Amino acid sequence: MNTDFTTGISVLSHGALGDGVHDDTEAFQNALLAAEKTGEHVVVPAGRYAVRELHIPAHVSLCGLASYTRDTEGGSVLLACDPNAVCLIDLTNAKGAVICGLTLRGEEIGECVHGIFAEYDKKEETTDYFHIEDVKCTGFSGDGIHLVNVNKAAIHHCMFHNNHCGVHFDGCDLQFIDNRACYNRNDGFSSGEITLSHLIGCRFDHNQTNGVNITAARGLQLHANSYEANALCGLSLCAQPEKISEGISITGSTFSDNAAPNQPDEPNHDTQTDLPAPHGQMEIRYVNSLSVMANTCSVSDPALFAEFGFWIAHADHATVTSNAMHQAAKHAAWYDDFRTDGKTEYNIE
Repeated sequence: MNTDFTTGISVLSHGALGDGVHDDTEAFQNALLAAEKTGEHVVVPAGRYAVRELHIPAHVSLCGLASYTRDTEGGSVLLACDPNAVCLIDLTNAKGAVICGLTLRGEEIGECVHGIFAEYDKKEETTDYFHIEDVKCTGFSGDGIHLVNVNKAAIHHCMFHNNHCGVHFDGCDLQFIDNRACYNRNDGFSSGEITLSHLIGCRFDHNQTNGVNITAARGLQLHANSYEANALCGLSLCAQPEKISEGISITGSTFSDNAAPNQPDEPNHDTQTDLPAPHGQMEIRYVNSLSVMANTCSVSDPALFAEFGFWIAHADHATVTSNAMHQAAKHAAWYDDFRTDGKTEYNIE
């Protein structure tokens, strides 16, 4: 990412103060419009900038200095100051935009203010290709990132803490790599429908519902992720008979201390069946072509045993192999309605 502070257009040169009190929105927007004309990137030096909703032009980079932990922030910090705004950063129609090196604080204002936002009425044929890197989104009444009907986005090395959902993405071709979604009030990552996407090397922990909650997916790879201490499921992939998921690969991941006892029932559970409420470290249903391989389940304390380790139902062409689930739940696995070519083998239960 281009974080060269010796070039580009500084928001300070357009009047931003960065004192956390003065409204710097106009200075930011003027710098962004200038960058749209010159092709340069916009620089956000270290400071605390109170801003209202920012609209990013196409092919413009907004770059700051990333310096944060889960609980503290330094470097370039943007503070939401409009409780009636839809979001802090609006990427709608900002094809090719880049956001990097920023901490975005929602300040818990409003009823549904998102951190970074783009939403279309239907999936566009054009490519958005948003690139979001080294960004922290925290304290938003809405989602840290909320992208709906977006085609192509890359979210790398980011943190999502204490939002409604850490990230909500509906669309195609998401590269979600090396991120952490933790202590969010709902899911760490949620999706109504996602296609041809990858969630790799991420940590989803201590979210108040699911670590990852996806309704329907096609061509989805979930690899080398960690799902820890999420209240309902570490990973919930629950499609419906009329819209099943297809082509799902879940490999090399760890599940620990999810679905601890005395949590509320999984809201997506199909009450029309006689299957038990899942309370599992991982729940999957209505999927065609599923591979679950080389994952581990564990608990740090027997009192945290989930009801099930893996809970998989209504699966066609599925293989569950070489997973370690010994003493990870009251019941290591529950399989129901494994149909065509289903196999479970070499699992340690």
